[in-house]
Parts: sequence; C-alpha cells; structure tokens
Amino acid sequence: MGDNNSLSPAQLAQMRAQIESEYRKDLEALERVARFLPKTPAARPVPPPPAEAAATPAPVPAVEEQEDSQIEAMLSLVTSNFNRTYTAREVFNELRRLRVPLSANEKQALATVGTSLQKLSKRGKIRCNRKGKGRKPSIYQGYPPMGMASMMERGLLTQ
Repeated sequence: MGDNNSLSPAQLAQMRAQIESEYRKDLEALERVARFLPKTPAARPVPPPPAEAAATPAPVPAVEEQEDSQIEAMLSLVTSNFNRTYTAREVFNELRRLRVPLSANEKQALATVGTSLQKLSKRGKIRCNRKGKGRKPSIYQGYPPMGMASMMERGLLTQ
C-alpha cells in the first residue's frame, strides 16, 4: 500500500511548474523595481566624510532634476503594467513605498503627482481613462508596448 504522505510524479511536476511560475513573477517584479534604482557603477564602500565636511550640508539636487526623476518614476510605474489602472493617490502611495523623493507636505506632493499624470496624459505618454470630477479621481493607464495599433491610437501613425 502507498504512503498517504508521498507525492506522485504528476503532483511533483505540478508543484514544480507552480513554483517556477511564481519565481518568474518574482524576477519580473524585481526587474520593475530595479528600473527605479539610480544607475550607478557597482557599489563600492563609501569612505567616512572628513570632520569638516560633516558640518557642511550636502548639496540638494536642482528642482528640475528632482521633478524629472519623479516624472520618470511615475511614467515607468504606470507603463510597467499597462493592464492596470492608477489614480493619483495610488501612484503617490507607490512612489512613497519605492522611496522616490517627494515633497514632505503630503497634500502638495499628491497635487504634484496628479498634475504630472495630467501632463503625461496630454503628452501622449499615458492615457486618461476617466477624467476626475468632484470626489471621483481621474484614472490613468499606461499604453501597451509600441505596436502599430498603439501608435495609431496615440495619433503617431495615420492610415
């Protein structure tokens, strides 16, 4: 008689396929997160700063550079999964989770995210599925990869 705790070859193959599928999804998620990381050479240990440098505050990146990185992060987030829709609040929460530098004032940062999404929509980088009105937020979605249909939908190609 067979042991109740043993697996059949079919069950083992099914478990393996499921684990491999989850592993591929995890790798894809890591690749999406890696897009948000700064592009720097291999990590090297950073020497401690000299004593006089500790008293001097670090230079703050220019406002334009911060805004560009925020907009790039938003665009990458929304287009990384073009089947999903996002509101400004969802994008804001995701950017905070990924530690993208935003304004310390939450209302101001959320307004900046909403305005940036509107600009990306007007530029044809993402689409606005529903324009917000009153308490209903606008809903945005990324375009699928550039194929003929996508190019025609964006108005970049005519028949």
